[in-house]
Amino acid sequence: MYKLICVIVISMTAFACSSKPHQSVSTQEFEISIKDNPPVSSWDDFLSDVYFIPLETSNDAILSEIDKIIITDNRIFIMCRKTGIYIFNIKGKFINNICKRGKAPFQVNHLFDFSLSIDGKIYALDNGKLLVFDKDGTPISESFYNINMKGLGHPINICAFNFDTMFLWHKSDDVKYKYHLSISDSEGNIKKMMLPYTHFSFASAQFIQCGKDEWGITPSSLNNTIFSIVNGNFIKKYHLKITDNNDNIPDLTPRNRIDFAKSDQLVHFINEHDITYAYGDIVYNSNYLLVNMHNMKRGIYKRALINTHTGDIKYFAFPGAPENLFHPQKLYLSDNEYFVSSLDAWQVCKLIDEGKTTCNFLSAPRRQEIIKGLQNVKETDNPVLMLATFKDK
Repeated sequence: MYKLICVIVISMTAFACSSKPHQSVSTQEFEISIKDNPPVSSWDDFLSDVYFIPLETSNDAILSEIDKIIITDNRIFIMCRKTGIYIFNIKGKFINNICKRGKAPFQVNHLFDFSLSIDGKIYALDNGKLLVFDKDGTPISESFYNINMKGLGHPINICAFNFDTMFLWHKSDDVKYKYHLSISDSEGNIKKMMLPYTHFSFASAQFIQCGKDEWGITPSSLNNTIFSIVNGNFIKKYHLKITDNNDNIPDLTPRNRIDFAKSDQLVHFINEHDITYAYGDIVYNSNYLLVNMHNMKRGIYKRALINTHTGDIKYFAFPGAPENLFHPQKLYLSDNEYFVSSLDAWQVCKLIDEGKTTCNFLSAPRRQEIIKGLQNVKETDNPVLMLATFKDK
């Protein structure tokens, strides 16, 4: 059995950055607003091609909910926190399943995140343990560390440059360091502490692959600065100036350990001040930045597509369910020439059966070729990844 992966491709170039803010690289700022509920554009006007990869489904490769995808060097790596990390080749053939739950060596208790280093090694982050594998999933080493090291708390996200340099995102119960970025080695030794978020105890972050050698850090809800890591170097990449928001909004500073610990407290604060904010994962390349925007009080959800060269912004609807086989849903990463999305196999079958396969960016023969290639997908197969290319606008 096979599950298809649909990848959306957009042309892009990698950016260079520095572990210290690099003087020659300026932070790009974009003004963004959804307060007046702007009209939405059509993906057909921006997509140029799509490509679907069938993923082999077997007793050893049954994916649960996808949390992260990395595609590099003819390998597809897919993390499902409940069942481990799955490795496929670029044609979708299953290679290995690592980081399964258990107490044996190279098994995990709570799989938080994973990253690939410049030499292709896989670094997986467990609760108090770092596991290292080669690109095929062969175990190399395990390291154990104090999960509350130096008051920073649990590492929950990782971006590995090499064995001695990795970025860790920590979550702590301590008020001073609710969330914090550090540079560490594989033994958990902190080399540098960076980016304390003391203003927002509910802050979180994700390391998202944005180009072959570049990682972006998702904005932490009310923080709208997008940071970038390239080859172990660190810069402020983009800043979203959300013009909806009043400049006099008070800082969201916790006064005690339980302040804003519950989501209803946060909802009350956001509604009280009519705040528009960025949420979820961001992805970008040298041409486009894609970010999800939400105004809770007005009930507005929009996906903003920002042209990083011109600053032009187009908005797209954020549907609760897939509406077209060839239009992207959640975007996981970009990899130089394309953006990556996914569809559950049952959604692929449903969209084809309902004829929701119209598009004006594909020729009729190319469209029929793709649909024919998906005919063997079964509802019980693995999710489908979509590689989508955007027009260079």
